[in-house]
Amino acid sequence: MSYASLVTMASTPGKPGAWTRSLLRCGMAAGPVFAAVFVAEGAVREGYSPLRHPVSSLALGPRGWIQAANFAVTGTLVLAGAAGLYRGGDPITGRAVPALISAAGTGLLGSAAFTTDPVSGYPPGTPDTLSHPSRTGTIHSLCAIPVFAGLPAAALTCGWRSQRTGQRDFGRYSAGTAVTIGPFSPVN
Repeated sequence: MSYASLVTMASTPGKPGAWTRSLLRCGMAAGPVFAAVFVAEGAVREGYSPLRHPVSSLALGPRGWIQAANFAVTGTLVLAGAAGLYRGGDPITGRAVPALISAAGTGLLGSAAFTTDPVSGYPPGTPDTLSHPSRTGTIHSLCAIPVFAGLPAAALTCGWRSQRTGQRDFGRYSAGTAVTIGPFSPVN
């Protein structure tokens, strides 16, 4: 069963189908919303370089609340999407995928609550290297683990299960997502 057929199945008339479809749409919106905010915010921040500084650095400084809110909104959308997958009861996603995606959503909420330490001279005026990480910065880094591990693991699980059910294209897409999301993801 594909993701599209899960959405179709959830769209049958009645309250439960509509609710599940709404949750799945929240999950679909999470990535684009997150990226749009951090790209726009990074473009207007003095001294911020996306090639040098992680997205988490945008949570520092006077406008840091915008990136913190971005983490919180995205985490909430991801959790809603995981709930939609769970409610849909798709045999491909099973219970493991919603659990892994929920862990990622929880990690994003933790990233909102605990800001990272300054890194690579951002915000301007801070040293390039940090002599001792703060407790808050360490917790922030720990919150990133379920994001960087959970999302690729969920994609690999979907890829593996899709291959087993004969949906080879979606399986390859999911596996490719899993391979690229960790090393190239801007979330940190």
